[in-house]
Amino acid sequence: MITTRSIKPLVLLIVLTPGLSFSRGQDAADDPVRVQEARDALAMKRFLTLLEKNPRKGTALDRVYGYHV
Repeated sequence: MITTRSIKPLVLLIVLTPGLSFSRGQDAADDPVRVQEARDALAMKRFLTLLEKNPRKGTALDRVYGYHV
């Protein structure tokens, strides 16, 4: 089930990415590093949401911790 809480990071990513890429004079699709960073940030936010719903040790905690380390 898709909730408003899970859509917000995706909407922000879609809205902010083009604006940031135009300010640098390049398209976001041209820079694979930025694309990968955006994907990693989105995945981390999904795992964080999962962890907030069901706080316990496991994959979600490991992924969120690994992202910040």
